[in-house]
Amino acid sequence: MKEALFVYLYIIGMGTVGIFKTPFFNNKLQIPEIIFIIASTTLLYRYFTQTKRRILVHFNIIDVSVLIFILIITAPTVAVNDLRSWIQYMGLMYLWIVMLYVKHYILNTNQPGSNLQMISHAFIHLGVLCSILALLGGILWCFGIDSILIQNRLSYLYFGSCIRLQAAAGDPNMLASLILISMFFTQYNLIASNRSKFKWAWLTQWVSFILTLSKTVLLSTILLLVKKTNRIKKTIVSSSIILLLMITHFFISTKPHLDPSINDGGSFVSLSPWVSVNGIYIYPTSYSINKYISIYAFLANPLTGIGLDMQEDYSCQMKKHGKYPENFSCLDSHCTYLAILAETGLFGFAAFIWLIWIIYKCCSILAYGKRFKSQKLEMFKNTIILVFLFILFEGLILESYTFRQNWVLLGVLSALYDLSLRKDLIQIGNA
Repeated sequence: MKEALFVYLYIIGMGTVGIFKTPFFNNKLQIPEIIFIIASTTLLYRYFTQTKRRILVHFNIIDVSVLIFILIITAPTVAVNDLRSWIQYMGLMYLWIVMLYVKHYILNTNQPGSNLQMISHAFIHLGVLCSILALLGGILWCFGIDSILIQNRLSYLYFGSCIRLQAAAGDPNMLASLILISMFFTQYNLIASNRSKFKWAWLTQWVSFILTLSKTVLLSTILLLVKKTNRIKKTIVSSSIILLLMITHFFISTKPHLDPSINDGGSFVSLSPWVSVNGIYIYPTSYSINKYISIYAFLANPLTGIGLDMQEDYSCQMKKHGKYPENFSCLDSHCTYLAILAETGLFGFAAFIWLIWIIYKCCSILAYGKRFKSQKLEMFKNTIILVFLFILFEGLILESYTFRQNWVLLGVLSALYDLSLRKDLIQIGNA
C-alpha cells in the first residue's frame, strides 16, 4: 500500500518541478526527489527489519543496457570533473534507481495489472491537474495577473508577443510532454471503460496541450492525423517533419537586417542571415545554432565529449570567441541525440544508441509476440508501445533524456517485458 502511494505521489509530483529552484541542483532536486528519498528509505527499512519480505528485482536486457550506458559515461564525467556534470551523472544513476523502484512495485505482487492501472490513473490525474492549473494561469493573464503558470514572451519566433501555458511544470515543453503521455493513458481508459469522465479529462488536456505552443504539439498532430495508405503515410509524415524542422530552425524574411524586436523573433533569431535568394533572407534560429554547437563540440572532443549538462557553458564560451550569436541565450541543443553525442562523446553515444535499439526491440517483441490473456493488459501494453514511439520522436526536438516521466515509463516497459515471459499471463498458440 505504501509503495503504491509513493509511486502515485512521485508521478503527481512531476508536475510541480517549476515551483522552486534549489542551489546548485536547480530543478533537479524537487518534490519528486523528496518523495523518492522517503520511499526508498521506507523500502530499505522494511527490508532490514522484516526478514520474510524481500526486494525482488530481476534484471533484464533493458535494465542492464541502461546501467551499461551510465557506466560508460563515467569516463567523460571524470575527464571533465565539473560539479554540474557530476550532478547530472548522479541524477542519471538516481533515475535508473527510480526505474527499478517502479518495476519492483509492478512485479512484487500477484496482481501486476492492478498496479499498472494505478500508474495509468496517476498519469491521468497528473495531466488533468497540470491542465487545470495551466488554464487557470491563462485566465489570470487575461485579467492582467502574471503567474508561474504561464510563460510570457515579449518576442517569439513567428508569433511575436505571446503567452505559453506551463502550469507548475516549469516549462511549456515539459508540460506538453506530461500532458501528451497523460492523454495516451486517458484514451486507453476511455476505450477500456467508456466512462464520460475520461472524455472530459481528454478534452481538458487537449486544450492545454495545444496552448503550450510546443513543437511536441506539431509533431504529435502530424503523427496522429495521417490516415492514408502506408506509402502516402510515410510521404506525408516525412514531408511534415522536414517542414517542421525547417520552420523552427530557420526564419524567412524579406529584411536584409533584423532588429531584436518583437516581430523579428528577438533572441531566437540570429541578426545575420545565413543565405539570401532573390531578396529572400534565411536566418538561422537558436534551434539550428544550438545543434551546430553540439556537432562542433563533438568534433572538438570526439572521445569524451564536453561533459554532461555542459552545452550551455560551452555555448557561452563560443560566444566569447564570436562563434555564437550575441543576442542568443546560452541553451542546450534541444535534441536528445545530439546532446548525448556532444556531452558524452563517441562511446557514450554508441551506448545510448544501443539502449534505444534495445528499447525498440523489446517494444517489437511486445507488439508482435504472444498476447496477454487479459484484454486490458494487452491494451495497456499497446499504449506503452505508442508512448515510447512518441518519446523517441520527441528526442529529435527536445533534450528529454532526463525527463522523470520517461524513466518511470521505462520501468513500466521493463516490467511489461518481464511479464510477457510469464506463461501464466500469456496466451499460447494462435489466440
